[in-house]
Amino acid sequence: MWSVRLLDKPFNAKVAYDGHPTLFTIKLYHGGEFTKFPDVQYIDGSVNYVDMVDIDEFSIHELDVIMKGFRYGVPPVIYYHIFVPGGDFHFGLKPLGNDDDLQTFAQYVCDHKIMRVYIEHGETKLLTYSMNPKLVRNVTIVQMDEIDENDDNENPTTEVHNASVKTVDITQELVSGKEEIDVSTCWINTV
Repeated sequence: MWSVRLLDKPFNAKVAYDGHPTLFTIKLYHGGEFTKFPDVQYIDGSVNYVDMVDIDEFSIHELDVIMKGFRYGVPPVIYYHIFVPGGDFHFGLKPLGNDDDLQTFAQYVCDHKIMRVYIEHGETKLLTYSMNPKLVRNVTIVQMDEIDENDDNENPTTEVHNASVKTVDITQELVSGKEEIDVSTCWINTV
């Protein structure tokens, strides 16, 4: 059974988990928030360690129980993010919100006995929950300047005049610091 470690208590994960490949520690960052991309940081939060977690019994529900122990109630929305060991902070954060995410998380536990989990409360500033796991780098944006609609009940038609087409590398748009791309008058098709 897992337990929250007292902050001043020494703990050697390598020794404690030797011979126990499914056990690990969660280094839990909570009560703070992420700054916006591209300079992503976790600020104004606390750090606690949850030891003796067994990945074979671990679930998102169990993480909710841990959070309740820190007096975070429900129903506030909580977003869980894992830091992929060996990754960088900007692109190494992945969502931890469903069984598929948990399987991704579990694959690291055998080799990494301290797993970093970051908590956001209320809303997320990261794109991890809304991004498709298969990254689409290029999109085609078709801007329609004029639309003529014929609302004939039997044969409705739509004609587009003066359409312009632009293909952009969406990754470059995000890296350049743009928080949003205006597509209010655009159709987007993946390339």
